[in-house]
Amino acid sequence: MSGEFDKKAYSKKVYDSRKEIGLCTRCGKENDNFPLLTCKNCSEKRKHQRQQVKNYYENHGLCNICGKEKMENSKFCFRCWETMYDAKQKRREKMTAEEKESERVKANSRNRERKKKALENGICYYCLKRKALEGRRECLDCLAKIQKESARRMQEKKVIRDNKREYRLKNNLCTRCGESAKEGYKVCERHYLISFENQKKVKRGKEKTNG
Repeated sequence: MSGEFDKKAYSKKVYDSRKEIGLCTRCGKENDNFPLLTCKNCSEKRKHQRQQVKNYYENHGLCNICGKEKMENSKFCFRCWETMYDAKQKRREKMTAEEKESERVKANSRNRERKKKALENGICYYCLKRKALEGRRECLDCLAKIQKESARRMQEKKVIRDNKREYRLKNNLCTRCGESAKEGYKVCERHYLISFENQKKVKRGKEKTNG
């Protein structure tokens, strides 16, 4: 009907009008929270409401944004994650190098603060969800993941180290620095002298101990 009230159009008109004259777009009062479009009071209320909805979704295993998809090992469904990622990339494309650096510093600061609060409340420092083990800062699940990853990295380093040593031995290079090895030895002249001096110190130490 031609005379029917269009609530959506009216709301947009009010929103645009408040935005144009610098008022809070939610309550219409003076905006004390620039460059945001809502005042501090409305921003806090909206933040609290969003947190309540997010907690409900998370406690029921739903996507933290749309609340539709059932989640297991993630907070967001693929569709919402993809939308967020695209929006973030478009926003970053318009940012200067200084703005990107400022955003990185702020994100790091927020992350440190979250981890600090987690430690103070006995929550896992890594996942920020589960209770930390007594005397540690990790929960059982995160500790197991960390130990597994540490063992994997140690194994990788061992393989690299062994391969490097084998290559240097085959090519008559110092096993410690990769320079040409001293004839008849596995190390270069410099490391040979260092080793020789260390052996002399050990010998002197033993002599002093034995009286």
